Amino acid sequence: SFRFVSSHFISLTQSTSVSDVHQKIPLKPNAKYVANMHGNEAVGREMMLHLIAYLVNFSNKSANVKKLLHHTNIHILPSLNPDGFERSIEGRCEGPGRKNSNGIDLNRNFPDRLIEIKSVMQPETLAIKEWLNRTQFVLSANIHGGALVVNYPFDGSAEIESEHLESTPDHDVFLHLAMTYAKKHPKLKAQTRCRKDDNFENGITNGNAWYPVQGSMQDYNYIFGGCMELTLEISCCKHPNATNLLTYWNENKISMLALLNEVNRGVKGVIRDYFTEMPIAKANLTVLGRDVLFQSDLDGQFWRLLLPGDYVLIIKAQGYSRLQKQFTILPNKITIMELYLVPLKRMARTDWLQMAPRTFLTDFSNSTEDDLNEFRSERLVLDDLELNTDGDQDSLGGIGDTIGGGGGRSECQN
Repeated sequence: SFRFVSSHFISLTQSTSVSDVHQKIPLKPNAKYVANMHGNEAVGREMMLHLIAYLVNFSNKSANVKKLLHHTNIHILPSLNPDGFERSIEGRCEGPGRKNSNGIDLNRNFPDRLIEIKSVMQPETLAIKEWLNRTQFVLSANIHGGALVVNYPFDGSAEIESEHLESTPDHDVFLHLAMTYAKKHPKLKAQTRCRKDDNFENGITNGNAWYPVQGSMQDYNYIFGGCMELTLEISCCKHPNATNLLTYWNENKISMLALLNEVNRGVKGVIRDYFTEMPIAKANLTVLGRDVLFQSDLDGQFWRLLLPGDYVLIIKAQGYSRLQKQFTILPNKITIMELYLVPLKRMARTDWLQMAPRTFLTDFSNSTEDDLNEFRSERLVLDDLELNTDGDQDSLGGIGDTIGGGGGRSECQN
């Protein structure tokens, strides 16, 4: 069972946090990687172990890694479906183990925006839901195998069997995120095909245009969790021999790091009560023209990935007046806002209007380091993260040998 395996292999079935996640540094965004949702798709599981080791080993050796960890809370879940993995067989590209111990495909088990999912919600699904409720994630990737492509939402549409582009209100951002991963991955960039009929322009695809899926974790993250998630298909063979792992790591390392860096773009800020200055938790936010809701966390903080441009942020919170605020995101900079809502019970009075007005938009683009520390946050000037690792020695120990399972040759169907 999931509970049995989790208790015996806790390092694989619980998320690992890299960087000082538990210090709750203000306005530091959360990003996550989840792998092995389908138990027989083992490459992602191993890449997560490699990534954890790499980030730890190079946290004080690589300036780029140090910068990434300084600005980002990184959460990694190597195996969402350990029971399926235990049934999978090394060297079998289409072997057993896709579903969990109850015979359920976990990537069809999440609440859907359009239809009711009839299968009983599984323990693994409930664990992800609880994780999202507990942590305000901004960016996520779900790693799969069996193809070479970056898949972006939506996965499904109202026309259940219709394969067509089903774009989100944040289509421009998802395209950017997908391209960020694909253009730094040699096989995705070259549009390498696993099958003759694969045709993924630039190595990316819309989920519904590829094949429609209802109840996917990707769509759930975006609609119900306010988190932008991609699905990464990173190997033609789902469970290759362990001898191939270093090749997969070298193909994906730069892309994985570059995608994590994307969490530090767009807008972030904090929402407070105008009079008490206390943070307002669970305020509902939308960007005008992008009608997907996201929320402030328990400390009143919010984040949203956006490309450079002019936007309008709409904030609503129970017991407070509605606020609409224009803002601009400049290239390679992140906009930080400190916003104040007026309680409805005070709106009928005029005395608050006589008070000195609050700063409704704080732009730190020209601030000094001391100014930023005073606000307890930092402006991040984004790089086009190359993460040149020439000369780095990947001291990963025996991690590449942990893929497990039996022997045999890998019979990939290309």
